[in-house]
Amino acid sequence: FKLVTKGMFPRATTILRLVAVTCGLAHVRGVNVASTRRSFLTNHLGAALAFQQAAAVADDELGAGATSSELKLARGSVSIPSTWRVREGVLVDPILGDIAKSIEVHTIPSELETIAEAGKIDTFRLAELGLASGRERGDIVSARRRTDATGRLYYEWDLAVAPETCPREQQLVVTTCLPDEVALISATIVDGQLSVFECAVSPAQWKNFAQALRTVRSSFAA
Repeated sequence: FKLVTKGMFPRATTILRLVAVTCGLAHVRGVNVASTRRSFLTNHLGAALAFQQAAAVADDELGAGATSSELKLARGSVSIPSTWRVREGVLVDPILGDIAKSIEVHTIPSELETIAEAGKIDTFRLAELGLASGRERGDIVSARRRTDATGRLYYEWDLAVAPETCPREQQLVVTTCLPDEVALISATIVDGQLSVFECAVSPAQWKNFAQALRTVRSSFAA
């Protein structure tokens, strides 16, 4: 990974399963799940449910005057707050700690000229992206199209990913396997390659850094 400092950094069942990312384990620990779920919906799913999203811990770093760095990945790059670093594939901040569990880009040969030729984003088959094991089974919480300054089209998804096998304590208190990961995905076609960005975060990381990580994902340049 290589960092280059530059510029300024700008400041349903599926929904319930994403809510469970944060509040599911609280049920096991005796926390009032109904109260936790309402709090999470109000403070962290903002746009998806027409609520006002509260500022996350990391958002203070993304205000006016904050600097950014270009993080060069194996294939492509993203912009991140200048204090963030990648250590052994994990995105970290020296003060805030771990920001994301992993961040990577991979490519797959493609005969398409643009990702739009693969179909509409709401019917796109996630299995075609070659995601890390299990992520193609994730629930789509949000999906959007983005066009960069050169006119290249990107598809972006937020996925709530549940483990293939539920922990025993979950089986005792819930009827579905709760998500234990959120995956932020971006994909585009460039030079005969399907280029895919993946950023995986834990429930706690998502609660604290959701907006900042979405901004990073949307800066992906293949």
